[in-house]
Amino acid sequence: MRLTVNPVLAREVKERMRGLWTFVVLMVFLGLLTLTVWVAHAATRSYDPFSFDLERQTRLGRDLFEWVLTIMIVLVMFFVPGLTAGAVAGERERQTLLPLQITLLKPRHILWGKVMASLAFLTLLEVASLPVLAVAYRLGGVTVADLVAGLAAVLVVGVLLATMIVGISSFAKRVQTATLLAYGFTMVVAVGSFVVAGVASVVDSNRGFDPSDPPAALLLPNPIVFAAVATAGENIDSGDGPLQALRQLVRDTHRANGGWWLGDGEVADGFDPNGGFVFVDDDGFLVDSPGPTTSAALMSFGSLAALAVALFALGCRRLRTPAETER
Repeated sequence: MRLTVNPVLAREVKERMRGLWTFVVLMVFLGLLTLTVWVAHAATRSYDPFSFDLERQTRLGRDLFEWVLTIMIVLVMFFVPGLTAGAVAGERERQTLLPLQITLLKPRHILWGKVMASLAFLTLLEVASLPVLAVAYRLGGVTVADLVAGLAAVLVVGVLLATMIVGISSFAKRVQTATLLAYGFTMVVAVGSFVVAGVASVVDSNRGFDPSDPPAALLLPNPIVFAAVATAGENIDSGDGPLQALRQLVRDTHRANGGWWLGDGEVADGFDPNGGFVFVDDDGFLVDSPGPTTSAALMSFGSLAALAVALFALGCRRLRTPAETER
């Protein structure tokens, strides 16, 4: 049985690996991750050679893991638009898109080949980052499951973002225009949910006393929030890393709505015997509010995936030719 490789994917991988830009990106990526490890470790290490605090070292390992993961996601959100914006716009600018459209490849195969090329490059970056993440694992506070979840979250964010950018690139006629649109869209995706949630919170506070706050679901359509809730694991409350701060923000917003993501349950006054708030919905039933859970990760992934699928479908429609019915 012969394995068939998407020809667009094969060509994209060859072109990327033969260019100097790929190795520059890889060097900058690893350099910034290494710098992050050094800064985080130097800022929290103990200078007493005769003291050893296991709890402190474990907390350092967890914080180091979250800082490295956050920098990885930020770098992916910076590099992916630049590497993917010209996926289709570059073909159109070089006048090589029309010959590609009249081949036996369907529009979705062309775009999917571009996305898979980005996936291959992201996989290379993650494999190269394993020695850096091993430092956090060696310090403690991080399990193998945490490492796998973190790498999977970065990969998912990169693939979804690449899918969105490829769809946007289909509508641009020049690489410069596609690049501006790609970075502008990435900025909106990165900060848009926080802006919307902040505006909703201000509007809600100006309406006077209200037993509910803006829905916590407003925070979820965000790649960084997705990485935070997807990597909670068993150490959801440990450490002082940036992802922990986002988890706490989602948890507080979730609890302020009585344990609802989209609705507005009533929050009862007081605490339960086991600690934490007691939440009661509109029907008087107790509602558990554990904060960032699997449901939060699924909702965040679902919202981002829906946006990626919509842009991918629009990109396929943009590349559709009259000869498509003959293929």
